[in-house]
Amino acid sequence: MSLNSVQRLFVNLALLAGSLVLVALFVTSPSFQESALAVDESPSPSPTQSPSPSPSPSPSPTQTLSPLPLTTVDARTVERRGKFQYAAKFICGVQGSANETPVVPGTYATAVNIHNPSFKPVTIFKKVVLAPREPEQGTPSQIHEMLLNADGATEVDCPDIRRIAGAQGTTQFIKGFVVVYGRDELDVVGVYTSTNGNGIDVEYIPGRRF
Repeated sequence: MSLNSVQRLFVNLALLAGSLVLVALFVTSPSFQESALAVDESPSPSPTQSPSPSPSPSPSPTQTLSPLPLTTVDARTVERRGKFQYAAKFICGVQGSANETPVVPGTYATAVNIHNPSFKPVTIFKKVVLAPREPEQGTPSQIHEMLLNADGATEVDCPDIRRIAGAQGTTQFIKGFVVVYGRDELDVVGVYTSTNGNGIDVEYIPGRRF
């Protein structure tokens, strides 16, 4: 090997050694370590998230439905279109006094159930007649018309009775008759309850031709 070749070899080795020294100094410098730490602590990209569904609106609270309007007819219409009559006794309200009262003290309720046994709709008519103590007499209410579906049923309870009776039904305790008319035969049943210990009573109301 010539002298010049040996000299060039030593020069290259010296340059390589110097480069390694510079790299070692840079890696151990505080600025390089802080940069590496910042890269390690950077948050990893979050996976793609589907948008959360918007909450469905909560159902509105149950609303109290207003009673259906009553359709009234005259007595001549009932005579022409009704063939059967059913008179169901009713007792509604609170009887507080025990002195010469028609019933013992307690709270009374009546529900008159009306069923159409036919497989075709029928028109029914209903009215309320209060029965005060003699010699007084109750005045019949207006007659109300209703279409009862085939094999359908409906109920007339104390709130309905008071509504049909109008001003006569505003007192604390009332009694009398729910009178139902129909062109065809109906199933009419009275259900009676009270708080005086008598429990519940169910009475089938027979119909009569008129």
